[in-house]
Amino acid sequence: EQTFGPQWRELFESPDAAQQQKTAHVPSWWKARRDQLLAMAKEQSPLYVYDEATLDESIGAMKKLESVDKCFYALKANSPVDVLKKMEASGIGFECVSEGEVEHVRNAFPGIDPQRILYTPNFAPKAELVRVMGLGGDRGGVRVTVDSVFALEKWADIFRGRDLFLRLDPGAGRGHHDYVKTGGQQSKFGIAAGDLEKLPALIEKAGARVVG
Repeated sequence: EQTFGPQWRELFESPDAAQQQKTAHVPSWWKARRDQLLAMAKEQSPLYVYDEATLDESIGAMKKLESVDKCFYALKANSPVDVLKKMEASGIGFECVSEGEVEHVRNAFPGIDPQRILYTPNFAPKAELVRVMGLGGDRGGVRVTVDSVFALEKWADIFRGRDLFLRLDPGAGRGHHDYVKTGGQQSKFGIAAGDLEKLPALIEKAGARVVG
């Protein structure tokens, strides 16, 4: 199985009809509704338009993945509240990369189970980790992803009794520029393969559990 799916150019510029059938929505909804979109743009511009049927289709495809226990929607992809409402109603959780994104979800859905929020920071300061993990109080707090051994080595005490997700670097990444690749030797994201052997002892010392 491929680690990464098709690139953008493969999806939308490939002349291969078989390849194009792998896309989630062919033909593109905005092509079919071009006249309607142009008319809307005359009334208000700039304008962002999202297709509800496409969201439903993507949600349905995610929920059919039998090998995945829980699905989380990445707020950095698109965070308007109406889009988030579709995700929330479907039972999908939310992955947030910052304290601000966590608060955006909590403001949109007061009383949401904090376990439906996965906080995946990148080199967040200790104080922010403590604040965000504390949200939710006696209901277990917000879930957290650890993406480097540094936090476990230096701040083990803050993870005691916590269920942790680990972000692993697969050792390779894709992107149109080295600065946007989220995997590989030069990437700042994820725990490198060379550090994996350190994890069991660090997790045990912290008194934490790895659940994802």
